[in-house]
Amino acid sequence: MRWYLVILLVALSFNLYSQNGYVKISSDSIMIGFVKRYTSHMDGSKGLEVWRTKNDPQPIRVKMSSIYEYAIKKDTFRILHDFIPFASEKIYFETVEAQVISTGKVTLLKINALNDRKRSTQSMIIYTGERPVSVMTFRENNYTYVLEEPGTDYLRALPYEQQKLLETLKEFFPERYLIRYKEEKGAIVYSKVPALVKLYNSVR
Repeated sequence: MRWYLVILLVALSFNLYSQNGYVKISSDSIMIGFVKRYTSHMDGSKGLEVWRTKNDPQPIRVKMSSIYEYAIKKDTFRILHDFIPFASEKIYFETVEAQVISTGKVTLLKINALNDRKRSTQSMIIYTGERPVSVMTFRENNYTYVLEEPGTDYLRALPYEQQKLLETLKEFFPERYLIRYKEEKGAIVYSKVPALVKLYNSVR
């Protein structure tokens, strides 16, 4: 009976923390299976385990620094490497995780801040190696949107300031589209970015 309970607990633990998905190293290298996060006890590095079956005796471990994209159930995440979000600011991500919100002619990603309710502003400390080099502040929101031009790997984080936001959007959308969207939907503000991208990607 005791062994049965142990086996049952292990199975439940696996189902709770490991879900169907995939890990993509590059556009032509993908591993499909049950995906689970891990943290190395040796050096503290983080990554993902891919179990080809629920009883896989040797799951594949992949460090976050080697991952291009991964998915767990319906959620897809991109790993941005050597990412400079704002050209005018000295902020640099060696590795950062971003959720894929919309794909098509333009890709919309979302970087979530650290969840710290004790602070009035949200920040993410950015590391290169072991030392923190800068802090990204998430001001009014606890997230930052990032736009990508597919096929070119051109990425830009969207600024919170209204004028800078519009200037950055013009790098990815025709100005006539932004003008028409404003006429029909009202002022383009940060919270409307997902709807703006989704509509643009739906138009052929």
